[in-house]
Amino acid sequence: MAFRNKTNEHDQWQDYCSNRRRCLDAIPRLKPLFNAADHIDTFLQTGSFSFKDVEYKIESLTEREWDALVLFVDDYSDTWQSYFTRTQYIAYFSELDRRETQIGQPNDN
Repeated sequence: MAFRNKTNEHDQWQDYCSNRRRCLDAIPRLKPLFNAADHIDTFLQTGSFSFKDVEYKIESLTEREWDALVLFVDDYSDTWQSYFTRTQYIAYFSELDRRETQIGQPNDN
């Protein structure tokens, strides 16, 4: 990321998230993920993140939460001209593939 390893990394991240408040407001239960860029990176890489004895799993996101996360991730990648690859953000792309595969399939419920 362009802002990594700078003295004001935390401030830049907080400003970035503040400017995307509308997107983040759609996923309030994931608020701890956005406290630091490293948290969201961990979540996208591994598919889980623990904070204060609560485990967040990427596959447990509702459709609304998932859609908001995808918008955030797309902007995150574009803004920081980051290296969002399938080999680095394995969990994110795996979940993206899984959800796209389910589109158009009949609901078993």
